[in-house]
Formats: sequence, structure tokens, C-alpha cells
Amino acid sequence: MAYALGIDVGTTFTAAAVWRDNRAETVGLGDHSPVIPSVLFRREDGLMLVGAAAEARAVTEPDRVARGFKRRLGDDVPIWLGDTKVDATDLTADMIRYVVAKVTERESQAPAHVTLACPATWSTHRRGLLEQAASRAGLGERTHVGLLDEPTAAAVWYAAQPDRQLGPGELLAVYDFGGGTFDATVLRRTVDGFELCGAPGGEDSIGGADVDDAVLEHVARAVGPGWYELDVADPATARAMAAVAAAAVTAKELLSDDTRAEIPVILPGVNRVVPITRDDLEDSVRVLILRTVDALRRTIAAAGCRETDLTQVLLVGGSSRIPMIGRLLADHLGVTVTADAHPKLAVCLGAAISAGARLAAASVPDQAAAPRRDPAAPGWHDGDWHDSGWHDSGWHDGAEPSRTAPPDELSRTAPPDELFRTAPPDDVPVESTSTTTGGWSRTGPGSQVDPPAEQEARRAADLIAPVHGGPAPAEAAPAAVSLRVDLDRAGLTAATDQLLRPAASVPRRVPLADRDAPLVVRTAGDSDYRKAGRRGAVVYAAVAAVVLLVAVIVGVGIGLGGATGDPNLAGGAPPSTRQGTAGAGAGTALPATEQVARLTGGPLAGAGMGPGTGSGTGAGTGGQAGGSARGIAPRPGGGWVAVGSEIGSGSTDETPAAWWTADGATWQRAATAGSGGGVTGGLGAVTATSDGARLVAVGWDDSAAGVFTATAWTSTDGRSWQPASVERASNATLRDVVAVPGGLLAVGQDLALDREGDGTVWTSSDGTSWRRLTVTGVDGLGVQSLDRVARLADGSLLAVGREPSGAGSVSRVRRSTDGGAAWAAVETDLPDGAEVTGLAALPGGRLVGTGSTPAAGHREPRLWVTDAGARRWTPQEPVVAGSTGGTADAEVDLLGVVAPGAVLATGTVAGSTPASWTIDLDQPR
Repeated sequence: MAYALGIDVGTTFTAAAVWRDNRAETVGLGDHSPVIPSVLFRREDGLMLVGAAAEARAVTEPDRVARGFKRRLGDDVPIWLGDTKVDATDLTADMIRYVVAKVTERESQAPAHVTLACPATWSTHRRGLLEQAASRAGLGERTHVGLLDEPTAAAVWYAAQPDRQLGPGELLAVYDFGGGTFDATVLRRTVDGFELCGAPGGEDSIGGADVDDAVLEHVARAVGPGWYELDVADPATARAMAAVAAAAVTAKELLSDDTRAEIPVILPGVNRVVPITRDDLEDSVRVLILRTVDALRRTIAAAGCRETDLTQVLLVGGSSRIPMIGRLLADHLGVTVTADAHPKLAVCLGAAISAGARLAAASVPDQAAAPRRDPAAPGWHDGDWHDSGWHDSGWHDGAEPSRTAPPDELSRTAPPDELFRTAPPDDVPVESTSTTTGGWSRTGPGSQVDPPAEQEARRAADLIAPVHGGPAPAEAAPAAVSLRVDLDRAGLTAATDQLLRPAASVPRRVPLADRDAPLVVRTAGDSDYRKAGRRGAVVYAAVAAVVLLVAVIVGVGIGLGGATGDPNLAGGAPPSTRQGTAGAGAGTALPATEQVARLTGGPLAGAGMGPGTGSGTGAGTGGQAGGSARGIAPRPGGGWVAVGSEIGSGSTDETPAAWWTADGATWQRAATAGSGGGVTGGLGAVTATSDGARLVAVGWDDSAAGVFTATAWTSTDGRSWQPASVERASNATLRDVVAVPGGLLAVGQDLALDREGDGTVWTSSDGTSWRRLTVTGVDGLGVQSLDRVARLADGSLLAVGREPSGAGSVSRVRRSTDGGAAWAAVETDLPDGAEVTGLAALPGGRLVGTGSTPAAGHREPRLWVTDAGARRWTPQEPVVAGSTGGTADAEVDLLGVVAPGAVLATGTVAGSTPASWTIDLDQPR
């Protein structure tokens, strides 16, 4: 009999459920849990470990593990697992491939329809990549594939339960607090399903991982300074800390049901139990939870609904079980809040039901089915849904749910005589295939020739070849969540998933395993392998904990250095990009293919910087080894002021620096109070206040090891600078500043909550004191930042920054229409690898950006012009004039740009000499 499969590959966990005989039922992917971690680990012998096995090996070899790759779909930069590069699409395909093969083993045939769940906020591009992953997983040829938004899947599961019916037209808000993200959606019930109201929302930067971190921080405070002195590079210490982290997660889950939990901490020099109460946890995460509540309320408003219009708020996602969430939502929204009994499983169960509706609607013919398994064999049983669910408080790993077996249902299980096998598909060349012991093999009577469905099951299993040391104990299998659903009566007959047409491709043949065991390499005679026995050579991979020391060297001329320049990397300065201030300086536009940008200028002559320059006023004793200019602005009274950093002779540390000129020809070093005496850091940008009475520069101070402090300076003449009042413990960097109505706005990177960095916005009325603004849309996993910002004629803000891409980061354009509080990504046609390091507004609504693109062994300086929509970026080749300090092939890094009456850029020449140029745009080639 044909069956359907619903798969939820989450950021943190992966779950699956099947639809057969009008019943939705979870599949036990883990030995003791229905879910498995969404984690992959590549062994040195090429075998890819999945789930718990991958987590175990990752403790001592973290450079070979992939986590959170679902959020990396769409990156062009590969993810490195050891010395092997992969992309997020392949990793997602591996998880799908593993789940499909595991289920195919259990059901003795491949599914007729597979529905994959994805976030409702995903773009068409990312959905297309998930379709590619399905193709690489081998789906599409004999299996229909659909795509379903996760909130809709959760709502389908909710509506399928007999005591949770919604009438047509009623509104349901879905609060999905998962391991990596928070998603909010409003859905309207229809006569046969659900439809989306408005646009989905959420907080990409908030998830269960943040709650786990809060619990670990509680442990760290209890342990004291010794926690921070532990040598995490030591394998034994790493394993011990992993055990503490696992115990912290367990304690977090226990606090959903109890008011107190204990966390055993057994570390070198530490042996104690740390208590934690529910109040401790809720105090630590209250701010995070309130942010999710605000995000849900914004989503409801954006859908054109009032909060009182909602019938229910449905809580799904593993982290939604925190009791405070329900209380806060009920208090703020004034509507009924319902917590699903299986928050980690709701999406996969709903996807399976939706797939079942698709199966019924399409009348997909049954595949040739193998004989049904022995009804009398021991194993798990189909259970009835109780009004209260399996557990009122949700799923507990390893606990047997309270349920009864329906008298008219037969239990299903794998017959006890089934063993795991190692045979590959017969059509796979021996020399290109490595596999592991694993998979089902029927050894009972009459198994000389396998039926077609059994062969289908074997092919799927051989794609994953899960490693088991023999059959798993029957008692280890997790109990299934099962529910019989009458689709007509439940009003769920609509095929709510979007049918995909995965392009034909060669499925990935990378062997997968859910147990860490020796790799079996098969030799000749594969066609007789199952009959003749396990012939082959067992190759034991030598397992060693490898400590990889990566030295990241970020030059001061980062525009062409090829490094991201993130301040949390040792020796690195923040990526230098430039502000946006409305100005002039545009010529008559020519066709894009005929346009160049002519640069006139060169080193800051007389500034005492770099080889071959003079010793202007303020040059350091003994001269300076180099530096970079990152920002430039008009100086009160005439001339210009530039800011950046310099490196003293014989030193590698940057210090804040500023220069000024009255005539544009000769530059002098300005006095920057606080930039001496061991202070290191730099200035990222400078602008004038709206009234022109004061210059304001922003930057960072990295004098304290491992901590960055946002900094600002003010000056009335550009010759001398005084530090402004900024939060000293900010652990942030400021990279650009722009004048806005009522004062100034600065952007940068916040390292306080996420050590990889989030975007940050600060505001000031006059530049002398600053406060941090609460922002959304610029945080999440991986490197996030706001590096340059421009204010447009309509009052909106356009910024360029960084976001994760594979193992690194790429430029991302974002827009804010509310003064910098909320940011939305802008899809652009910037080329792959482009780094936008400067941004300024031009008259007429255009903007100019500077930066670089990758070339053979280096980066080429680039300049683009775009309109206010910022979607299409037209390149204009920068040509350096040879008569004023440079040549046509000069080594130029364009780090900042400003357009107050004329387009000017700052940067470096030869990688270490600060420079500035006047830019004439739209010039004929």
C-alpha cells in the first residue's frame, strides 16, 4: 500500500512522520528519541556520521562537523569539513536521504509522496535550493515531492486532532520557537485547509540555542573564574564540557515541568552540582521572550488583524514549552494560548497529513508492496489519541507515553529475524562505492529472490548504509505518536503543499552512518555478496583529535585583502565601509558598458604616513609604518578631514588616527585624545552634525583583550579630537555615522550577545553622548553587521553589511523605513564575492558604492552606481589617473566614499598608505 512521508529538517533537530491507512505516525529516527540532531560529521575515511553519532565525534574534532546548515542554504561560499568543502544544499540532501532511507527500510518500500517543511519566510531562491537538495537526495524519479510552510504544517496537525477543531474563517496565530529561529504566522481556516494572512514574521536571531546559552551562563557564574580558565583545546576537557552542556539542556527541559533542576558539573578541578530554578531560567531569558512576543504582535498587525480577532495562539517548536511564554502571550494578547503536546513533532506530523491529502487527491497508485510484517511480532504499537495528548506537558525522551492500543489495529514492527546488511545497489560500480555495515536484510524462508519493493527498500538503505553493530534492541526504539485522521471530517482535504519537480540529477553517494564504527570497503563479487557472506577488507580509520590552528591575518587595507575583516578575528580591524550623506557630483549618464569612474588623488601627502611621504605635523616619533583612511568629510571653515588608523613603526597594533587639510593638497596629523598610552583601535567614519557646528567620528577601541568598545570623538575644527560618552562595556564597534533629523545615527557590530557579531545601531542628539537602539533583522547565526549607511531622500536608510555565507560572510544590503529599528534584506545583483565597503547618496536619488571583487590571487577595486531601490548595481570601472600620485595599475583599496558636493573616496595605496581621491562618475571610457 502506498504511503506518504513528512520531513522536518530543522536547524537543530530533524523529525519525520508517515501517512498510511488514514493514520499519521512519527518515525523513531533516534534510538531513544523520535528526533535526531541536525548534525553531520565527516570522518577522515569519507563516511558521514548523522545525528547523535556526529555530535559525539564533534566534541574532539569540531572542524569536521556541520551544524545549523539549514540556515546556510543560499550561501555561495562552501562549508569546510576538515579538508573537504561541501555546501548547505548537499548537507540538507544528506539529512533528507538518511530519513527517506530509514523510513524505506521500515516500510519495505519507498514513499509515494514526500512533503518537506520549510520556514514560511524563505525566499523563492532558498525554496529552489531545497528542491535541489531533494533531487540530490534521489527524490523525484519515483516519488512525488511537495513543499509546505512549517506554520501551515503545525496548523494542520492542530486541526487534525478531534478536540482542536477550528471553523472556517477563524484565525490561528502560530508561535514557532525552534532551536535556531523564531517564526510567527497568522493563518485563516478554510473549508478544506488553511491560508496565509499577511506576511510571515519572526526573529532569525532567537532560538532554543540562546536559552541553552543562558543556562550555561548560569553554570559559569556558579562555578566562578575557574570556568573561564578551562583549556577547551584539551580533548578530555572538551568532552567534560560537552557533558555539562548536555546536562544544561536536560535541565532546561525539566524546568518546563518542574520548578527546580540540578546540573552535574564534573570538570578538571571542579566537581559539584549546580541548582537552577525556573525563576532563574525565566529571569535570564525574559528579554529574549519579550522580543518574540513583540515579533508576533507585529506579524498580527501586518496581517491586518486585531489581536482580539484571533481564536487561538498555537505554540510549537521545542523551546515553546517554557511556561513563561504562554503566560506572557496570554497577558499581552488576551487570547487563548494552546501548547502542542509534541512541539518538536507537530511540523512533521502536519506535513505527513498534508502529504496524505495530496496522496488521496492524486490517487497515486500503490507500489509493489512487500509482505506485511508479522502482526504478532513484538515492538511499538499504534496508539489512540487521548484528549490530553500523550503528555500534557509534551514529549519526554525515553519515557513511554500513556496510551492504549486500539483493538482494531495490529501492531507493526521489524521481524526479529531481520538483520542489518551491507549490500549496495547492484548498479553502483564497486570502485566508486564505500559503505558500512547496516540496513535491513531478510533472512527468513523464501528470501532467495527479493520482491521489487524489497529491492527498492534495499536501494534506499544502501544510499545511507547506516552503521549498526547489529540490530538495535527492541526496547531502545522510541514510542510513536500516532493519530487516525478522517480528512473529510477534519476539513483537511486540500493539498496544501506546493508540488516540486526536482530536476534529474545523480544522487549523492557519500556513505552515511548513524553509528560510529569501522568502515567496510567491499571488494569484487558484489552481486553475490549477500549470499556468500561479508567478504571485504575492514579498514579502521585512525581517529585522532586534530587541533587546527588557523592564523587569520587581516591587513589594514582590507578592501582588497580578501579577508572579511571581522573584529572578532585576531589582528583584524572591522570591515571598512563608508557613510552616506546626500551630495552632488554626478555627470550625464552613458550606457553602462561605456562608463568608467576616474580617480584623482593619492596618498595623504605630508601626513607622515607610509614610505616616501613627508613628516607632517603630528607625525609620530620615528615615523609611522602605515595605516588606512576609512572616512572623509568636509571640514568647518574649508578643507577636509579624514579618519582611520595608523600603525607605529615596529608595531602591529592600530591606533585611532585623524588627518586634516585646508587646501586638499597637504595633510597634517590631528591630535586624537585617548589614542595614545596603549590604546588600540581605529576610526571608521566621520560626518558633520546637521548644523555644521561639530564633526563627529565613530570607531572602536580594542585595548582590552578579546573585548571591543564602541567609541566616538568630536571636534569643532578637525585639528583636535575629544572622546565622547559611549557605553564602556559595550563590546561593540561603530563603523559609520550619518546625520539624521534630530541628531546622528551610527551603525556597526555588536559582539555582546553573539561572539560572531550582530548588527547594531546607536543614536545621539549631538555626538557627545550615545545610546544603543533595539534593532531587528540584523542578527542571527554567523557574522552579521551593519558597516555603511546612507540616508535617502525619502528619509529611509540603506545599509550594507555582512551576513553568513558558507564558512565566511558576504555583503548584504538592508533597508530601514523606521529610523533604523527594523531592517529588511534587499535582493541585489551584486556579483558573487563582492565586498561593498563604501556607500553614499548622490543627488537625483542615486547611490554610489565602492569595494572590491575577487580576482586571481587578489581582489580588484570596484565601484557601482545604483538607484534608491538598490536592487541593480551597475559597475563603473575605477581608473586611477597617473598624474597625481598614482598609475593606472596602482594597488588601490577603496574603503570609504562620501558625496558632499563632490564624490570623494578614502582608502589605501600599496596596502599600507592612507589615501584619498576625488571621483568623477559616468565618464566615457
